[in-house]
Amino acid sequence: MTFNGSGRRVDLKKLLKALSARGVINLLVEGGGTLISSLLNEGLVDKVLFFIAPKIIGGSSAVTAVEGAGAAKVKDAIKIESISVERAGEDILLSGYVRR
Repeated sequence: MTFNGSGRRVDLKKLLKALSARGVINLLVEGGGTLISSLLNEGLVDKVLFFIAPKIIGGSSAVTAVEGAGAAKVKDAIKIESISVERAGEDILLSGYVRR
């Protein structure tokens, strides 16, 4: 079975349907910003977890956690609800559900 999408990309909906058919009901995606952006834009994300480390990297060419076009205005941003915050060692874990 192939999951070819446009260009060199994977058709994420086909891939997730195939995983679901095999009994996969939860999937942890620890991908780059482009993959995360694609999953969010296609409405394929239910829950997000962000680990925030007490370190500042920054810089004008720093890679962000979510790449792509992003929202032009704050009101158009993807909203997260039922947020929980906890410590994970020195880091902070923020988790919540994508509002549809």
